[in-house]
Amino acid sequence: PDCMAGDIQRILARLAIIPRTAKLARVVSLAMLGWQRMIKGEQDDLSTLQPLYLRPPHITKPRKSIYAITHSEEATELNNAQGSSFQLE
Repeated sequence: PDCMAGDIQRILARLAIIPRTAKLARVVSLAMLGWQRMIKGEQDDLSTLQPLYLRPPHITKPRKSIYAITHSEEATELNNAQGSSFQLE
């Protein structure tokens, strides 16, 4: 898996040679399993298919942009200076 390949590359640095085709081999294996099931007449209900993640995806909540942070700080400074409840959104 990619996680193992990444760990191996980190540990061995330049000594690790992991071909980019390793990912393709996994895709081909998955396609072959699907093909074999299809030939047997087996099928899944596409509306119920869900990914099974071994770990959470790399997508995370986006960070606040520098623009939003800067304007938030300006609003705080204005509030403190003016003693008001003015807020930028």
